[in-house]
Amino acid sequence: MLSKFSAWKERSRFAKFALVGGSGVIVNNGLLWLLVEFTSLPFYSCSILAIELSILTNFVLNDFWTWRDKREGVFLSRLFRYNISTAFSSLFINITV
Repeated sequence: MLSKFSAWKERSRFAKFALVGGSGVIVNNGLLWLLVEFTSLPFYSCSILAIELSILTNFVLNDFWTWRDKREGVFLSRLFRYNISTAFSSLFINITV
C-alpha cells in the first residue's frame, strides 16, 4: 500500500513539475513579446529579461508547490543555486537558437 502511495505521489510531482515548466514557457514567450512590442529595448535585452523572469517564476512555483516537502536550506540560498544552475544553460540555448 505504501509503494502505491509513493508511486502516486511521484506521478503527481511529475505532473506539477511539467505544469510549472509549461508555465515558464508561457511567461518567457509572453514577456518577450510584450517587451519587444512595447519597449525600445534591444531584442537580446528583452530576451534576457524574459528568460530571467521565467527562471524566477519557475523556481517560486516549484519551491512552493512541486518540491514543498523536499526543501532544504534558506529560500534565498535555494533561489541563488537554482538561478545559477539554470541561467547559463537557458541563456545559452535561447540566445544561440
